[in-house]
Amino acid sequence: MERLTVVTAKGAALVMGGPYESEQHARDDLMTRYKVAVGRLAAYEDTGLEPEDIKEIMNRLNERFLLLLAKEYETTPKRAMEILMAERDGQLVVLPCKVGDQVYFPVAGRWDSATIEHIEVWSTGVRFFWVQYDIGPETNELWDDGDFELDDIGKTVFLTRQEADAALEQMKGEEA
Repeated sequence: MERLTVVTAKGAALVMGGPYESEQHARDDLMTRYKVAVGRLAAYEDTGLEPEDIKEIMNRLNERFLLLLAKEYETTPKRAMEILMAERDGQLVVLPCKVGDQVYFPVAGRWDSATIEHIEVWSTGVRFFWVQYDIGPETNELWDDGDFELDDIGKTVFLTRQEADAALEQMKGEEA
């Protein structure tokens, strides 16, 4: 909804408008805005609610939303609010993979896979650390390890075997 009013430093609400090409243009525009504002006011008055009632309803809806969100994601309402505020403030990063996921990368004309062991967020970016086990992670016999950056995903590191196969075919086509 486009805001039609502005509140002055002294608390007066005014209908916004301008700049205008002529005095007639100003009158016409302000009259149109005035009619829209009066229509909105009438619709609001038809609800029979006071501003405090609306604020109370919004607070209850927000609380209910946080409870549902927390339940859905198995966290607390406080944590859900922290996450929402972090997203609003540009502090939330959604990573394309998590610890335990498999990633695929080229090795001598074929694809190999590794397991994401841990992820670090540095001032220079996000780094993913992977490991490969000789037999399996349950043996804890490390065979190889390494790391890659977020920007490498889709270029030299892939999140699915299908993406890796498609990229390998493209590489083979470029070499021919």
